[in-house]
Amino acid sequence: MSKKKQQTKNSKSTSNSAKGKMKTLNEELEQRVSENSQQNQLFATTVSNSGEGVFITLNHQEWADSQTIFVNHAILENTGLTEAELIGKTPRLFLNELFDSGRLEKIQSDLDSQGSSLIQVAIDRKDGTSLETEINVITLFDETDKRTHYVTILRDISSQKQSELALRGSEERFRVLFEKSLDAILVTNDTGHFLMANDAACKLLGYPRKKLLTMQVSDITSQPSSNAQQRYEEYLKSGQEVGEFRFIAPGGEGRIAEYAAVKIGPDRHLSILRDVTQRRNVENALKKSEEQIRTILNTASDAIITIDIQGIINGVNPATEEMFGYSEDEMIGQNVKMLMPPPYCDEHDAYLKRYLETGEARIIGIGREVEGIRKDGSTFPADLSVSVVDHLELFTGIIRDITERRSIQERLIQSERLSALGEAMTGLAHESRNALSRSNANLNQLRRRLKGKEEFLGFIERALQANSDIQRQFEEVREFASPIKPRKKSIDLPLIINRAWEELTDERFVSMTNLTISQSNFTGKLEADPELLRDVFRNLMENSVAACDGKCEITVTLSETMEHSTPLIQISFSDNGPGMSSDSMKRAFDSFFTTKTRGTGLGLAIVKRIIEAHGGKVRLGESEKQGTEIIIVLPLR
Repeated sequence: MSKKKQQTKNSKSTSNSAKGKMKTLNEELEQRVSENSQQNQLFATTVSNSGEGVFITLNHQEWADSQTIFVNHAILENTGLTEAELIGKTPRLFLNELFDSGRLEKIQSDLDSQGSSLIQVAIDRKDGTSLETEINVITLFDETDKRTHYVTILRDISSQKQSELALRGSEERFRVLFEKSLDAILVTNDTGHFLMANDAACKLLGYPRKKLLTMQVSDITSQPSSNAQQRYEEYLKSGQEVGEFRFIAPGGEGRIAEYAAVKIGPDRHLSILRDVTQRRNVENALKKSEEQIRTILNTASDAIITIDIQGIINGVNPATEEMFGYSEDEMIGQNVKMLMPPPYCDEHDAYLKRYLETGEARIIGIGREVEGIRKDGSTFPADLSVSVVDHLELFTGIIRDITERRSIQERLIQSERLSALGEAMTGLAHESRNALSRSNANLNQLRRRLKGKEEFLGFIERALQANSDIQRQFEEVREFASPIKPRKKSIDLPLIINRAWEELTDERFVSMTNLTISQSNFTGKLEADPELLRDVFRNLMENSVAACDGKCEITVTLSETMEHSTPLIQISFSDNGPGMSSDSMKRAFDSFFTTKTRGTGLGLAIVKRIIEAHGGKVRLGESEKQGTEIIIVLPLR
């Protein structure tokens, strides 16, 4: 091939190669333009739909004076302006007038040195309101590093600001509460070390804050370390606890605090403590006082009753139950009138009302003698003392059964009367004995002279009998008035009863009477005065024989019994007579009361005095069967 042809062939080959490279380059350029177009489209779409406000300005040296060429939808919502109102304008349009030149210089300085700036600022909205925002300005450069645009991202941080303000307010309130609280406040970690302590905590625990913050819970607890650690571990598991905390002050004094603890964050626990040492001491003293009062109430022999201003019972002691026969449950909630017979129960409400209205006290603070009524309907005399607890609107009544005191008073009065009567009867019996002796001597002399004249002797015998009756009655009254001093010794009771019966049957028709003695679990031995008891038994038998019209049946029953852990012997005399009327039963043991046509009426009164002198009691039986029953109860020892 010629040289020229070869050159032509090479030239064509080179031309084809250049065309091929150009085609490839064009294709790559078109692909890049397409990709950039897609990216730009994607970027524009993303920016347009972003939740944060975005606007782009052309570089005019200073950001504040750069001209806006693009805004997204979010920036319109943030500023309240339209796209037309923003395009071509500078950022100064919505900057707050408080946004001074110093802050603008700071933004521009950051942009010049770093290419970006971040600042929080309040912008003016079109409606005149302001919006707290965070503005991030970014500088865009071309391939020659020439600044071409500013991209400004505006984020609404008003909610964040409000949260920050709320948080700062909360922190400030916590600080004030923490420092000014009268209660001790401590913050500890999971190991029990103190991290924070207010002034009240330092004062309560007795350590300066600097020292306290080097310590832990186990350093001040009065419990053993193992127990304190166990309690603390239990608290850590629960995360919340309320209880009592016993600690030791620097001087060694043990104190008590109530506390509430709660977990407030990772490795943080807040405790609020309040010193209750004094309160616990007062409570313990009060508890001890209450126990002492309760002991006094429970052991008091007097009934103690508490009522409200309506007269309703709200408290009684055991002595009240024993005295009135009601249980506590039966009395609580009932009007106190249930324990009073008429007329006291009828007057009670009026007394209360008068006192509450006028302050006039008839019983309160004064006391008086009243009568109480038991559950079984029986009444008894009592001393009543009432006091008022004004601040509680309560009344407390103390009731003392004075039955025994009344009995002693009555016996004392009777003794004084009997003493006076005894003195009078002693002199009268002495004088009457002399006069009756002379009368009897004259009657006996007259009887001898009228021997054989039976019509006159009958008058003389009746006169002598009358003198004998007068003498016996004087002796009976003198005996009744004389002091009784039993000479006790061990006696066989059935034997004494039989001797009294033998003395009686000497004067009675044996065929018209019958005596039966019945013994039940009784040994027959008793410490008593045999002569005095024989007089008692003879008197009772005489009454039975006198009361029976036909054959008299007298039954004596002996049995042992117990009363308040005291062994007693009960002796029951019963007959088959007509019995007593209700009036006679009430007055049977009264001095000088009798239903007989003859006699002084001192028989049963003497019986009562002799039995009481032995420390016993005598009463009428309550049997509804025919006849009369007299029951005597004597102590065995």
